[in-house]
Amino acid sequence: MSRILTDNVDNLFCKLDVPFTRTRGIGIFNDPFPVTFDRNEKTLLVIGVAADRRSIIHQARKQGLRILVVNPQEVVSPMSQNLSYTRPYDLWYRMTAQQFFSSYVLNA
Repeated sequence: MSRILTDNVDNLFCKLDVPFTRTRGIGIFNDPFPVTFDRNEKTLLVIGVAADRRSIIHQARKQGLRILVVNPQEVVSPMSQNLSYTRPYDLWYRMTAQQFFSSYVLNA
């Protein structure tokens, strides 16, 4: 894993001393966040994202990255476009992040 892009405002990564980039600006608006991926980055791991509000997934796809989605597909709100960013060729693990990391990453 080369970096973490997050929308969260709870400072969880700060508390854990994990390097990250916060993609949310000031306020609650869903402004696009410009990202340039290094040519060595091949896959964007998307965990628990309901919608591509910052256009990060779109930018990754445009720059040739594979998209790997970990999401249990639980509806966030009645009017949400939950997982509308997924494509048929994306690799999708329909489970929680805890299940994914316990099953696939820690046992690899």
